[in-house]
Amino acid sequence: MSGRSFWRRAICLLAAASLFTCQANAVSTSAASAVLMEQRSGRVLYEQNGDEERLIASITKIMTAVVALEYGRMQQEYTVTAQDMAEGSSMYLKPGDVLRLEELLYGLMLVSGNDAALAVAHCVAGETEAFVALMNQKAEELGMTHSHFANPNGLDAEGHYASARDMAVRHGPDGPRPGEPGLLPHCLYGLHHHRGPISGQPQQAAAAVRGVHRG
Repeated sequence: MSGRSFWRRAICLLAAASLFTCQANAVSTSAASAVLMEQRSGRVLYEQNGDEERLIASITKIMTAVVALEYGRMQQEYTVTAQDMAEGSSMYLKPGDVLRLEELLYGLMLVSGNDAALAVAHCVAGETEAFVALMNQKAEELGMTHSHFANPNGLDAEGHYASARDMAVRHGPDGPRPGEPGLLPHCLYGLHHHRGPISGQPQQAAAAVRGVHRG
């Protein structure tokens, strides 16, 4: 065996050993529930209490945005009412404000506005209950068997929960895909110093994004 061949093999073995060591160390988390899924295939690489039904807080708002983008019209105008007011994180809407659904989605995803979530629901479906029914319908379509929604903003409520596996499914091969027209370009709008689309090309920026709402 030549010296060059020996060192090539040695480097390959060292790289492989390092990779397996990293993988062994990676399968550990302090989270109560977790699922690691390969997005394109849907293959689960790691899970811990993946089907345990838990409160999901503002992660709810991703489903709110998905439903709004499917059933709403971005340029539709909506007049804010007292029924849109909510506790917690806020877009600081006031009754009488007039905004387009597109603008409400910015407030939903960029500042996690609980008021924006209610306004989106009312703008798209007229009533909160009707919008929540669409959320549960979409969850069923995606095969989210351990999820149920009771509101569009994620405030704790009876019958409002999801599992880590279902959250992975929602962003897996059958769920909304990062980089597709619609959701992420809206989420990315204004992130660059809060002044308009990133580099003027939100769709191009979205192609590199692989994250979701932090909850």
